[in-house]
Amino acid sequence: MEKKKWIILAAVILFGILAIYFSFFLSKTCKDEACFNKNLVSCTKSTYLNNAQDIIWLYTIQGKSQDSCLVNAKILSVKEGKASLSSLQGKDMDCYLPLKSITRPEADIEKCHGLLKEDLQSEIIKSMHAYILKNLGQIKEELTKII
Repeated sequence: MEKKKWIILAAVILFGILAIYFSFFLSKTCKDEACFNKNLVSCTKSTYLNNAQDIIWLYTIQGKSQDSCLVNAKILSVKEGKASLSSLQGKDMDCYLPLKSITRPEADIEKCHGLLKEDLQSEIIKSMHAYILKNLGQIKEELTKII
C-alpha cells in the first residue's frame, strides 16, 4: 500500500511539472505571418522569423503584461546594401503592444524599450540629418515661400 502512495505522489508531481512547463515555458514556432498574427491577437507565446526586405527579425511573443502584449523584437541579420544598420545585428527591444491588435513591434518604437530602440532612433536622426544637409537649398527655398 505504501508503494502505491509513492507512485501516485510521483505521478501527481510529474503531471504538475509538465503542466507548469507547457503553461509558462513552451512557445509555439510560427512558420508564416498568419500564424504569428493569430498568436499576436490572442497574445499566445510563440516565435516568428520575419524575413523582411532589409532585415531578418525574430519576434517572440512573451505573453500578457498588464494591459499589453509583451513582444521581444531582435535583429538577427541585416541584409546586403544596408551596411549602416549592421551595428544593429544581435540587438533587441521589448515592445508593449495593444492587446488584440496586429502590428509589427518596430512599427511604433515608442512602445518599446531596449538598446535596439535607442540605436534605431540614432539611425533615424542620422538619416534625417543627412537628408537635411543634402537638400538644404530646396528646404530653404520652400521655407521662403511660406514666409
